[in-house]
Parts: sequence; C-alpha cells; structure tokens
Amino acid sequence: MPAVVPRSARPDARPEISPDALLVPLAPHEAYAADVDRLDGRAPLGAADDAWLTLAHTLARAAALPRGERAAVCAAGARMMAAVVPAHGDERVCAVVEAASHSLTDLAARLDAFTAGHTPDGTADADPARAAVGALQAMIARQEQAGAFLLAFTSLASMRRALAPVLDERSRGLLLAQQGRVARQLGALTTASALYRAAARAGRRAGAPDVAARALLGGGALASNRGNYPKSRALYRRALKQATLAGSAFLQRASHHGLLYAAFAANDVDTALAHGWAAVRGLPEDAGDERAEALLNLGEVGRQAHEYQAALGACLSALELTDVPRLRLPALGTAARAAAALGEHRLLEFLARDVERIVARSGQQFENARALVELAEAFDGIRNEFALRYASRAQALSDAGTFHEITARADRVISGSIADGDDRTRADAASRAARSPRAQAVLRSLEALPAPFRYEALATC
Repeated sequence: MPAVVPRSARPDARPEISPDALLVPLAPHEAYAADVDRLDGRAPLGAADDAWLTLAHTLARAAALPRGERAAVCAAGARMMAAVVPAHGDERVCAVVEAASHSLTDLAARLDAFTAGHTPDGTADADPARAAVGALQAMIARQEQAGAFLLAFTSLASMRRALAPVLDERSRGLLLAQQGRVARQLGALTTASALYRAAARAGRRAGAPDVAARALLGGGALASNRGNYPKSRALYRRALKQATLAGSAFLQRASHHGLLYAAFAANDVDTALAHGWAAVRGLPEDAGDERAEALLNLGEVGRQAHEYQAALGACLSALELTDVPRLRLPALGTAARAAAALGEHRLLEFLARDVERIVARSGQQFENARALVELAEAFDGIRNEFALRYASRAQALSDAGTFHEITARADRVISGSIADGDDRTRADAASRAARSPRAQAVLRSLEALPAPFRYEALATC
C-alpha cells in the first residue's frame, strides 16, 4: 500500500503519509499540488517554483525513456529552466537556478556521450559529474526548505533513474541520503530507513566515508524520532568516526549535534554542553542556519538542566538567525518552556503565536507535533485550557506519525500527571557550582546573549 495516495484518487482529502508504509513518487504536478494542499493552500511555495517544476518534469520524462533518448530531454529541460530564472528577488535563488540549469546541460552532454559509447558507465570524469549533480541537489534542498517535500522526493527519485548511466556510487549514495532526509521530514520513517541503508551500501562500495556519515546521521535522527536514544548514540558515534575520516567539518559538527542529544539522554549535561558549544564556536558567522541549530540544541540542554536563562538566550538567538521551520519550531518550543519557567508569560504568549503561524504552514509532522506538545507543557498550570488544546493537537499528529515519546508527553498533559514544578524550579547555586568549569563558562556565555532583551521588548508591544 503506497504511503501517498494520488490526489486524483482522493479529491476531498489531504495526502496521507504513513510512517510504516513505503512512500512512492508522484507525478510532478501531483506532488506539487499535494505539497500546496499540505501547506494549507499556500502558493507559490518559493521564488523559483517554475524552475522547480521544470526540473521535476524534465527528470520524470527522462527517467521514463530509454537511455538513448534521455540526453535530448535533459538538454531541452535545461533550456527551459534558463528561461524561467526569477527576474527579480534574492540573488542567491537566481544563482542556484542558473547553476542547476548549467549543470543539467552538462549532464545531458554526458548522457549523450555515454549513449555514443564514449563514456564507461558511471566512471569517467566523476568529479565534474558530481559537481553537476550537486548543483541539482542544491536546488532540491531549496524545495525542502520551503516545505515542498513531496516534490523534492519525486525529483530525487527521478534523478537517480534518469541520470543512472553517468552516476558513480558516491553520487548515487548522496542522492539516496538526501531522499532519505526528505522522507524522514515527511514522517515516512520506514521509507527513510530503507533509503539510508541503501545510501550506506553505496558509500561502502564507493569507499566514501562522507556518504557513510550522512547515512549514519540519518539513522541516528530516525532512532531519535522513535525515542531509541541508545541506538541513536551508537549511530552518531559511528557517524563522527566516518566524518573524521572524510575530513568534513560540516559532518563532524552534525555528528556532535547528535552526540549532544545522546549525552543528555544519558544525563551527562556537562558533556552535552561541551559538544554544543564546540559546534557553535566552529561555525563561520555567515552560517546562520547551522549556528541556529547548534544554539537551539544548547538551549534544550539548558532547559532540561533547569538553566532557564541560558536556554532562553540560546533559543531566542537561534530565532534571530533562521527562517527555516525545521529550526524555528524547536527553538520556539524550548524558548516557550523556558519563558514559562521564568514567569515571562507575555513572552510565552508571543512565542505561542509564532508557533501557530509556522505550524499552519510548515507541513513537517514531527516538528509540528513536538512544538505543540512543548506549548502544552509550557502553558500547563498557567492557562490550562491552552495546555489541553495544544496537547490534543500534538497527540493527533504524533499518533499518526508513531512519535511515541511525543504521544506520551501529550498524554501526561491531558491526564494532569505532569509533576508540579517540572519547569518551574530553577537550578540552585549548588547545582550550578557542581558543574565543570567548562560547562559553567558555556552557561554564562548563553546567558549573556542579547536576544532575550529584544524579544521581551517585542512581546510588550
């Protein structure tokens, strides 16, 4: 049973995505329509929708043709993409579309050469081909950021088939890992797991530790989604080893993020803080989304350790760095609980309105459910009617996605079994003094961040 039922077969319902069924690609126009529907009718989804759809249709058509006919379709698609480069707006968006158009032209030439017998299957000129595939992946990553996950999933599946003659194992593995990431963000966990395993196999065949690291990171995230933290920790440790072998600072930071969570799940707050702060310090100033992710991870550690001022500083600083829903939602949820613990009720209500706005448009099942249950926990004991409403919404989403930990948290709010003062007892001086000097320095740095003062001013407007 496919995880997504085509819209034409279900005119009065939204696409249903099951965590335990296999997600299948849709036709590009169906995928786009399903994404728009999933995002409550918001369209266009991004500044380059025309280019996204052109690429998706081109790859789907090429994938359905014999190998000898694919080059002409890709070349024509590249010309069409060049014609729909956004005339105005963000220069970065235009640059991504132009790079993708040029790369599709290059890949069409490679397909033509392969058909003529001039290029061995997936072996010659691997590095330039990888760069061209990477440019297409970058455009699809923009779709992910906009929440167009079904279109991204469909485009990646078609790319793997259409470009198969000129893909080496490393490129194949990177495409599989990205497709697994898309499936995970859609809540199709079984599909994501299968794709990550396939990516790992491709990485082993290619001798590519960076591909192996991405596959292991994805597996660690899946284990966390399902609440299996020991498995998650083991996978993140293996990912860090592979990332180190690959010499990739980005993948090493991602592994440290995962190990931060794993350390905290083992009640090792000091180690978690050290992992998180090292990730922040290792990032360039212009890496806004990555810095935001590192800060929100630190914020969650601080909140669970009852270091609420540090948690608030970290999460509100993260919110100033990113517009990506995948990052804003957890930062808002943690900030809301920290604000509640500090008695900042007006700020809490301000943050809740932002969560509502993003949940209505993000289409990310796990992140939506987690943010809603954190609002429920934040409002519990302050405005219980709000708490119950948010808990019920979180429960409905988490039951559909089999996010067991979130379901259990929502159940505790609804049943009134949250312990009094769960988030309202601040750490005393003795607990702070018991932390390592390094952990204390991290906490002081987070508390000194200026973002809380700016947000408190906004909340009083």
